[in-house]
Amino acid sequence: MRGDAPPSPLAWFRAVALLSCLALWLRQALPLAWLGQGGLSHLRQRLLLLLGPTAELWLAQAAYGLGFAGFGWMLWRCAAAGGKAPLPAARAALLAGQVALALLIDDKLLYLTAAELALLLPWRAAWTALGAQLALMALACAWQAQRLDGRELACNVSGSEVQAPTLQRQRGQLWLDAALGGGFQLLTFGVGCLGAAERRRRERLEATHASLLAARQLLAGAAGNGERLRVARELHDGMGHHLSALNLQLELMLRRGAACARGGG
Repeated sequence: MRGDAPPSPLAWFRAVALLSCLALWLRQALPLAWLGQGGLSHLRQRLLLLLGPTAELWLAQAAYGLGFAGFGWMLWRCAAAGGKAPLPAARAALLAGQVALALLIDDKLLYLTAAELALLLPWRAAWTALGAQLALMALACAWQAQRLDGRELACNVSGSEVQAPTLQRQRGQLWLDAALGGGFQLLTFGVGCLGAAERRRRERLEATHASLLAARQLLAGAAGNGERLRVARELHDGMGHHLSALNLQLELMLRRGAACARGGG
């Protein structure tokens, strides 16, 4: 790639995805830190597989931060290009790890994996992986719906009108959020498809440019060889004419010498 060429869509995606991952972590970590024990209770529910019932708040926050850091590292490694790109099996494992972490710590990260699938995988494989991701999100939503607490309180912005919403309403809101999340995943997948198409056009353009450069070098070499052949041919023809003239002159001189010898005799 030329030095003055703009960054590829994949390079832009890696940078923007890491910034988005950082923003999502701050959006979750700061309010949870302000909530104190309430935030700890939330983290215990979200990180049920990583934390025990007696985990301290700092340990829960550290586990939460490590989850986001692991997701960011796997995304950066998975979206590497060129000689640093992972093998297909390693890339599939990295994508599966990202989806698992996203379902565990923040389902908004699935927006990034949806775009990543479109950018990195072939067309059919990308759609298959997206379908599996949506199915896993639906299963996680169904599991979470069974664990909702009916005693959870809700209030308006001012803090008044505190009420305990019914489990049916909570579950409906949960499924609505999941549906909206699936729609946004399809949106980011479409954006990723546009980026993948642009990347393929760029790769074809670079391949065509390299072919043109190689053809120009071949033409330049052929022109040089043709010029050398022309000069050699001209030299050969010139030397041939010159040698023919010398032969004629030599034969004429020999005949004149023989004639003179006979006349003198």
